[in-house]
Amino acid sequence: MAEADFYFLFKDTFSSLDKEKTGYVQAGKLDRVLYGLRDLISDDRMSIIDVDDKDMLIDYETFSRMMIGT
Repeated sequence: MAEADFYFLFKDTFSSLDKEKTGYVQAGKLDRVLYGLRDLISDDRMSIIDVDDKDMLIDYETFSRMMIGT
């Protein structure tokens, strides 16, 4: 899969959590969606989203770009 495909996959997945179409999603919801990716990314079993405030809002377009390394 090309980087652009991954970007749109992430963005579409995260936007499905954004019922009000604000461009942001709560860190806790994002962390639950990414739970399955932890094993692919790291062996340390740490959360991909390492924040204390699970209600913090994350710009998922920017986060999607970060996930593919751009």
